[in-house]
Amino acid sequence: MSYTASFTLDNDFMSESFDQARRYGSRWQLIEMVIGSVFIVGGLTLFVYADWATVLPLVLVAIGVFEIFSSQIKKFFWLRKHGKGKAADATVEMLFDDEGFETSSIFSNARMKWEGVEKCVRTPKGILLWPQKGVYFYIPEESAGAEAIAFIESKAT
Repeated sequence: MSYTASFTLDNDFMSESFDQARRYGSRWQLIEMVIGSVFIVGGLTLFVYADWATVLPLVLVAIGVFEIFSSQIKKFFWLRKHGKGKAADATVEMLFDDEGFETSSIFSNARMKWEGVEKCVRTPKGILLWPQKGVYFYIPEESAGAEAIAFIESKAT
């Protein structure tokens, strides 16, 4: 049994890929939100209950706001970097079979066995595959199909 998926690495795909990986594949987003909230609450508490007025409460609140919105800031620069790269607007074709999966694009062709996949996460819009730490493939359900996503999930876990 084999399935195929094809998608273009345009700005919309890359944005969705970043959002899916950040939201469902990373535990750091929750930690960043908690740290940012602690800084904001600490700054506001210091501002309300301190008898002396300094810039420290404002600095703490600013750090907290930055920490909460850091994901969007990172996304902006990540999209900018990848949008100007060689692979911008390239079409990627993936073939999934019982032994593994194959990727092909204008720059490279690769084959990987299912045993090599470190992590697999199902998202509402597709699936994320990590062949190694720091590198992931996002396969949207709209380009692969629901059957293919279920097949990938069963093979990769």
